[in-house]
Amino acid sequence: MSANMDDSVGDILKQVRKSGLEENTLIFFLSDNGGATRELTSSNAPLRDGKGSMYEGCLRVPYMVQWKGTLPKGKVYDYPVTSLDIYATAAANANAKASI
Repeated sequence: MSANMDDSVGDILKQVRKSGLEENTLIFFLSDNGGATRELTSSNAPLRDGKGSMYEGCLRVPYMVQWKGTLPKGKVYDYPVTSLDIYATAAANANAKASI
């Protein structure tokens, strides 16, 4: 499953690049709230619990953003973010008025 995900993300990024849109495309990549359960061989160790909980194993997941030519390469943002930030970030960078 991980290899398939890696290949699929690579295919999408390759198409964005091939279309000449790489420097004009804000790309978000994030997990869907931690690994499922220990019974399904997921481990969020050393974080507590996982998907469906309110513990860190659910809330602290990988979250990456790419915008070639705009965001600095390799930058680490040291403040908490959530997937709820995607809408406001995308709207602000498109000079659109965000409506909630």
